[in-house]
Amino acid sequence: MKSVIHLAWALAFICLATGCGNGLSGVSGTVTLDGEPLEKAFVEFSPPNGRPSMGKTDSNGYYRLEYSTSQTGVEAGEHKVRIFTHEDASIDMKTGEPTPAVKEIVPAKYHRKSELTAQVEPGSNDIDFDLES
Repeated sequence: MKSVIHLAWALAFICLATGCGNGLSGVSGTVTLDGEPLEKAFVEFSPPNGRPSMGKTDSNGYYRLEYSTSQTGVEAGEHKVRIFTHEDASIDMKTGEPTPAVKEIVPAKYHRKSELTAQVEPGSNDIDFDLES
């Protein structure tokens, strides 16, 4: 009986780690621009039919995609990928302070005219992007 319980816990952990149960696959990786980590860039994966997933890179260029505010992951399959840094000026909803606009530093071939695609497999995916100016 004890081994059955251990097996059930192991299967539950594997499902949580790989995103099963919600039909989404985990996607993370790093983004570099000219060999340097690209900080505060938005990474968007869009399937041909369905809802896109998005993440934002940290100071090391690391991102993890989120499907919604409560779900991480992305639909499995082929995706068009856009990576960009531009943000419009806005007001911080928590503090009421203005936030300045952020200039786009990523070439258009990676966002507005994106040539990037990615194949997302079921489970966990590590997908890196090495961009060039």
